[in-house]
Amino acid sequence: QNVILETLEFTVFRLHAASADAVTKEMLAGVISDERRHAGFGESDLGRLLESSPGERPRLRAIRARLDPLVMGVFEGALGDVGAPSGSEQQLAREYVHTVERLGLT
Repeated sequence: QNVILETLEFTVFRLHAASADAVTKEMLAGVISDERRHAGFGESDLGRLLESSPGERPRLRAIRARLDPLVMGVFEGALGDVGAPSGSEQQLAREYVHTVERLGLT
């Protein structure tokens, strides 16, 4: 779940930076880079786990399915809080789906 959270954080911060003032945008550039790195490390670790223990995949899919509504609700609320542009929710959902597909957790 942390890999998915890192990916969604990356997306929210990137969307926020698109409409932020110059100082906030500069600060978010470092945060965005850090979130991208976190997601990459997490995906690598998870990939190794699933390769060595393929039986974990169904359990992780079930956990993800239960947490999906909660996670998406929190991040959609965050988009509103940071004043993200209209349509950001759809971009967030697309990136979320892309991540869980890339992880093989659909």
